Amino acid sequence: MMKKRRRTTRRRKRYSNLPIRARLMSVTELMKLTKTQLINKIVSSIALLSKKKLAVMCYQIQKSKLPILPIKKRVWSKKQLAAQRLFAKRAKAGTLRKRRRR
Repeated sequence: MMKKRRRTTRRRKRYSNLPIRARLMSVTELMKLTKTQLINKIVSSIALLSKKKLAVMCYQIQKSKLPILPIKKRVWSKKQLAAQRLFAKRAKAGTLRKRRRR
């Protein structure tokens, strides 16, 4: 088997167009920017993301737009709860009865 050759050329830096001292801006600082400046800032940061991260972000945005479906909780009767407790007790003890096939 042949070993794979290592790359001799350096890969291009991914964040080469970022300023040297990149820092997190506060919300008040961001609010002082114009709308076009904010959009440009967002687009430039999105352009650096990989395709997979962009796809995940797109999925999360789509998912957040969907309406929340109401979930109906099932109400168990006292008999059902008692039967479930008895089943769990027998399963723990290892004395479950085998069902007859008809």
